[in-house]
Amino acid sequence: MRELILVPALILVSFCPCYAQARNERPMYGGIPPTAEEAKGDQELISAIVKKLGSREAGAKDAIRLGFRYLARGDWRTAMKRFNQAWLLNGESAEVFWGFGAAFSYQGKFRESEEYFLKATARDPDNGRLLTDFGFMYQFWATKGVKNKNDRAVYLDKSIE
Repeated sequence: MRELILVPALILVSFCPCYAQARNERPMYGGIPPTAEEAKGDQELISAIVKKLGSREAGAKDAIRLGFRYLARGDWRTAMKRFNQAWLLNGESAEVFWGFGAAFSYQGKFRESEEYFLKATARDPDNGRLLTDFGFMYQFWATKGVKNKNDRAVYLDKSIE
C-alpha cells in the first residue's frame, strides 16, 4: 500500500522542475504570474544587474546580446531565458520580441516566430538587421516548414518583402 502512494508521489515531484523550466523557456515567462518566491528572485536579479551594469536598460542590452550569442550556438533554451531576463528588465522592446521570434524560429515554430517578428518590426520598422532575420525566418519556413509548393512560394515571397 505504501508503494502505491510513493510511486505516484515521486512521479508528480519529478515533473515539477520541468514545469518551472518550461515557464522560463516561453516568452514573457508564458504569461504566468510569478510565485512569491519567483518574484523575490526577480527583484534580487534586477538589483544585482543594476548594481553591476548601472541600469535596467544596460542589463537588458547585455541579456539580449547573450541571448543572440546562445542562438548562434544553437541553444534556443538558454537564449529564451536571456530574452526573458531582458523583458523582465526593460519590457517589450523590439530587440526582446526579435529575440523571442528568433528563438521560436530555431525550434521550427514558425507561426509563433512570425508573431514576435511582427511585434518587433512594429516597434522598429527600419532596422535592417531585424528585417533580414525576419526574411530568413520566412525562408526557413518555406524550406523546412511546408510541403506544398504553393505555400512554399507564399513564404518565399514574404521573405522578399
